[in-house]
Amino acid sequence: GVLWDITHCSREMANAPMPVLSKVCHAKVQERNYTMHKDRLQNIKPYIDMSSPPEFPHIKIKAKKVKNQQERQAQIDRDNLGLLQRMDEVRNRVAHDKQNPDYSPRSLRADFRKREAAQIAEENKAILKRLDEARSCYSYRSGGSTPR
Repeated sequence: GVLWDITHCSREMANAPMPVLSKVCHAKVQERNYTMHKDRLQNIKPYIDMSSPPEFPHIKIKAKKVKNQQERQAQIDRDNLGLLQRMDEVRNRVAHDKQNPDYSPRSLRADFRKREAAQIAEENKAILKRLDEARSCYSYRSGGSTPR
């Protein structure tokens, strides 16, 4: 066998068909090679694994996150219990204080209401004083409201 160096050949020689002894045999060989080539393409396996990665339960569950959520819920439950106990104390204390005869409810706006009541009382006194000093326009003798 002679090896040909195609790089030194002209284009015409590189593209020229190779001589064969029997065209029928050559066609059958080429058809068999093409069929084998198609079969190999059908059965080819990729170099890159495109399947999904395996699932590891210790990664999927995220135990640290679950633990943090449980601790947070436990803290919320403790806080709620404390609030309920405090509300119960307040409710029982108010009930106990009402049984006490010396009980006097305290208000946050008591001072404001006292000042407002005092101002209203002063205004009422001023109105009463003006009414007392005003002369009557009613005449008892005439039976009507004629001015005197």
